[in-house]
Amino acid sequence: MGVLKMRKGKKRVSTFWLEVGRGLSFILAALTTIYAVAPYYIEEITYTIAPPLLLFAILTIAAYIMILIDYAVY
Repeated sequence: MGVLKMRKGKKRVSTFWLEVGRGLSFILAALTTIYAVAPYYIEEITYTIAPPLLLFAILTIAAYIMILIDYAVY
């Protein structure tokens, strides 16, 4: 695994959870944008997008918690 250049003293954070968090944040931002804009064009999309949006929000929070744990352990 790679190591992020961000350091706290001599501590290093692995990049795995950072990349997972970054990817999930991108997906979450895309779904949020669709959720905000699409109902003006297709009303049913609100109910279609909501469950995956909630799932990716929970996964993103979990990834950032793992980053904090990883940062605290190293």
